[in-house]
Amino acid sequence: MQQRSDRIDAVLDRVMDELDNPGARAEVAASIEHSFEIFHRYDELSGRVGRQNLINGARQIADALTTLEDQLHAVIAALNALENQLRSAEPSLVSYGFHPGPTAPREELDALIDATYLPLQPWRLARLRYERFLADAAVERLPAGPEFDRAQRHCALLAYLLMRRFSARPITKSVTGPFYNMASLLYEALMGRPHVDLHRHCNWVLDHPPEHIDFD
Repeated sequence: MQQRSDRIDAVLDRVMDELDNPGARAEVAASIEHSFEIFHRYDELSGRVGRQNLINGARQIADALTTLEDQLHAVIAALNALENQLRSAEPSLVSYGFHPGPTAPREELDALIDATYLPLQPWRLARLRYERFLADAAVERLPAGPEFDRAQRHCALLAYLLMRRFSARPITKSVTGPFYNMASLLYEALMGRPHVDLHRHCNWVLDHPPEHIDFD
């Protein structure tokens, strides 16, 4: 974390020059830090290997939850059968001097059964969420060919968002313009590699501009 902050500090003056908005320095620095934190936290999940690991984990959890639900339903069925047996035996229990009261087996079983059904609900909802995720993943079509550099794409997107929010300068496809320069600076701060050409990713972002800007 400290190394990442140092890298941001090292390029921040040049980033602010490209934005031409010195009064927004603190907010820009915080936005970059937050964006980098999100990237490092979720980057592995966005790649093909991470995505497949996520799918495999979701399938294992859904299967385990299904097994758990089946076992709990079996327990509930056994409790219901026991309750019915006790209900039918209640007259003979009374004849032997057993008087149902607040702690009698019937009331205890009612409370136990009521309490047993409720915990099933969050497990069932969790299983449904994982099953929906797996259903969506089953129809998902990943693009063919090698994966793009996600760090470069992230920095190009971040440069675009920062300019939209903090700069009045135009966002163009000029290789010497502020948008391209800032994307390269952000990549230097994120990965520690200076002077990397991100023009392909910058062009992609301009061709697919995000509709929503959120730095919170």
